[in-house]
Amino acid sequence: MNEPLINHIDSPDYNINFLTGINWLWKSNYKQAIHFFLKAIAETDPSDDYYSIYQSYAGLLSVLMHRLGGLHHCYYSVNLSLPIKPEVQLNLACAEFVSGNRKRAIKALDNIDGSELSSSSANEIDSCFDLVGKREKGNGRLAKRDTFLNKSMGALFRKKEQYDAGDIEAFIINTAKTRYKAAVHNQLH
Repeated sequence: MNEPLINHIDSPDYNINFLTGINWLWKSNYKQAIHFFLKAIAETDPSDDYYSIYQSYAGLLSVLMHRLGGLHHCYYSVNLSLPIKPEVQLNLACAEFVSGNRKRAIKALDNIDGSELSSSSANEIDSCFDLVGKREKGNGRLAKRDTFLNKSMGALFRKKEQYDAGDIEAFIINTAKTRYKAAVHNQLH
């Protein structure tokens, strides 16, 4: 196996094992990815700002690998930090989608505070919204789903099979690729 490029870069923000795990996730090697995410968790103090992010990725990978307790791990990571980090909440939503629970996944997406998102985080969340057919909150459309009639009509006309777990998995891998490349770019400049 090729060694990931990130091993040769000293990142001041993320734990090096976490970044290596992101690289393996991008390459769809889940066994290696979860190994490095767990190493990052073990090496990081629970009060660290990134600790909940590392936990959320370990949970998400557990769900992708069909391991028991993955969703519980994702919910645990959400409860670790307040305010909840958008990346952690997005990972929870993806884990719920992969698990086949669209209603809880949408609830997780709704709990993302978009007021202070970076442009890359906003793009990731918009891409997820587009993938699963969810409206953005406060998007100015006439039929906002704040009444029983609008909610019922939206549920009736929503495409039932708009996405599948494979689509969500491809989204997760593409997001990992983008995050990995951004981390490498930030370290080189």
